[in-house]
Amino acid sequence: MSGYWSLFYEDQNTWSQALSDVCSTIVNYGVEIPWCVCHTSSSLIQVVSESMAVFFLSLSAVTGADEWWTIEWTVASMLITLELPIIIKRAHRNWLALVSQVCFLITGLCWMGCFLEVAAGIQGGVVFGGRLFYPALFLLGIALGGVVHTLNLINAEIYGFGPFEADNKDARVMKPLRAFCKLLSYEALMMFSLATFGLPKIEAETSPLPWLCLFPLISIGKEASEYLTEPEASNVHSQTNGSVSKDKSETDSSPHESTEKDVVAKTAADTVKKMADATVKATETKSKENPTKKTTDSSNAKIDETKGPEKGSTDTTAIIEANDESPVPKVSVISKMLAAFYSGCHVVCSGLMCLMGRIRSLPWECITTIILGLGTHITSAYIFWTLTNDIVAWILPMVLILTPLSLAKFGANIAKNKRTLVMDMTTCGVAVGQYYLYKSNIIQAY
Repeated sequence: MSGYWSLFYEDQNTWSQALSDVCSTIVNYGVEIPWCVCHTSSSLIQVVSESMAVFFLSLSAVTGADEWWTIEWTVASMLITLELPIIIKRAHRNWLALVSQVCFLITGLCWMGCFLEVAAGIQGGVVFGGRLFYPALFLLGIALGGVVHTLNLINAEIYGFGPFEADNKDARVMKPLRAFCKLLSYEALMMFSLATFGLPKIEAETSPLPWLCLFPLISIGKEASEYLTEPEASNVHSQTNGSVSKDKSETDSSPHESTEKDVVAKTAADTVKKMADATVKATETKSKENPTKKTTDSSNAKIDETKGPEKGSTDTTAIIEANDESPVPKVSVISKMLAAFYSGCHVVCSGLMCLMGRIRSLPWECITTIILGLGTHITSAYIFWTLTNDIVAWILPMVLILTPLSLAKFGANIAKNKRTLVMDMTTCGVAVGQYYLYKSNIIQAY
């Protein structure tokens, strides 16, 4: 038996060898499995990416994206990918808030596209067919539009987007933001006008189009004057310090009024005394001419002096008594002509003053607002019409003018948040139209 088992001695395994084999197998699987997973996943990712690349290449070939896909579309796609989940999360399943924030995002993307189009065109080509006098100034105006959009974004982040603006707005923050937005918008329009038509000149043969820059310039002055008056601040100051100022005025009014009354009374007394002295002297001269009336006149003068003159009686009686004995002078023809001339001048001046009063009573605030508003919109339309010769340049200002008028006329039954949403959508549509004008009329440099 021992000889038989000795033939198969090398096939017998011990327990230690079996345990080592199990451990080595586990280690081999522990190392090989992650590598297999990584290799499989990398292969899968490579296959998917190649498939997506082939799909996008075929889609680009079908749509002709090689001709119109530029850097702004890439940046816009990245921003939409990053911002859209945040917008959906902040909307809280409210479609009004979602639409308002999406309109705001599209407006910003259109501004970015306009800036990139003009910047690339200035860098590598001729923009708008060489119609611009100052292309760099035009680009600066677009940059100011980006500043306006940033200020609007700050306002929306503080008080809420469009339909959900807070009612308790702080005037110290709201008023400067809105004033700066308007001022920068007018400055951008003035830069567009100067960059398109050049500087205005007073020469007779020059075109009057450069003088269109006066509309945004006057609008800047009007808006700055309205901002510097600060009616809200004065109202707040009067409300907070009203009691103190009122008490102070009450305490200070009595001595001031008393001093004024004393001065008036003193001057009146001095005048009356002088008139009484003049009356006494006049009566004395009369008494020398008529001795019979000397005693009566002097006694009457003394009685009047001791009694005190009445209001408006002493001076008139003295003048009448002094003029009773004086001879009546003859009126010359020159005096009559001068009197007639003076009366005619008085009539003409009265008519002019009445006319000026009627003119001043007109609603000049409303008139200037309408004229400057129409002037700025016409200036913007004519600028882009000169650069592009596209009818869209006239449609966009008409939309900006007619939409608020339509809401004011027919939007009485529409909720306030929906009216604000309509204005946000209008602003977004105008931004898209402006991007269309830039995109379709600037020679691409890349």
